[in-house]
Amino acid sequence: MYTDIVFPNKNETKFIHQASLLGYNGLCLTYSLKEMISKEKLKELKTQSKISIHTAAIIDKQSQLQKAKTSSDIVIVRSKDDAFDRNLLERGKIDLIFDLENSPRSDFIHQRNSGLNHIFCRLATKKAIVIGTSFSNIFNKFPFERAQVMGRMKQNIRLCKKYNTKTIFASFAKKPTELRSPTDLQSFLISIGSDNQIAKESLINLSEMIEDNKTRISEHIKFSEF
Repeated sequence: MYTDIVFPNKNETKFIHQASLLGYNGLCLTYSLKEMISKEKLKELKTQSKISIHTAAIIDKQSQLQKAKTSSDIVIVRSKDDAFDRNLLERGKIDLIFDLENSPRSDFIHQRNSGLNHIFCRLATKKAIVIGTSFSNIFNKFPFERAQVMGRMKQNIRLCKKYNTKTIFASFAKKPTELRSPTDLQSFLISIGSDNQIAKESLINLSEMIEDNKTRISEHIKFSEF
């Protein structure tokens, strides 16, 4: 199943309609804890939608983690700096970290400063944290910046493959017009160096992660009742 990650701003219906037209099976609506969609609104969207609707909570503090886990299907974090990212990876409580390729630091002479390295990859693999890559990162950038980000994406793909780190490639769109079909996203990944298998897995890993989380929660509830 193909599921995309988006950041709606009171335009959930438009996102859902566009995702459905592009061939997605599901959509993960992402909010901060302060802006999290109400249960009533979410239920209404699920009833009206032809595709599966899920939620993600984006946090920037460890103290927000517990509330995020109880109010959403997955918990994601936007990369900030090496110290922040490593702390979260070592704790291993989040589901996904993304935007590593947006590191403000300049690239090195012989390699990209892609926000990811062998230490981070090993931690992510060990803690079952997924590395997210945002297609929207190449929007609204000057040609040089776009080329730099694409080069960093390419390097991170190689690193994740080498260390068996799971990846998710999604639009992370802030506007419905930024959505692209699963086929287009897969073709883009292949164009920057991913093999067919990893490109395909990067598009379906989100659906599998959401379902795994739901299964664990369900089993925990049953165990608690027992």
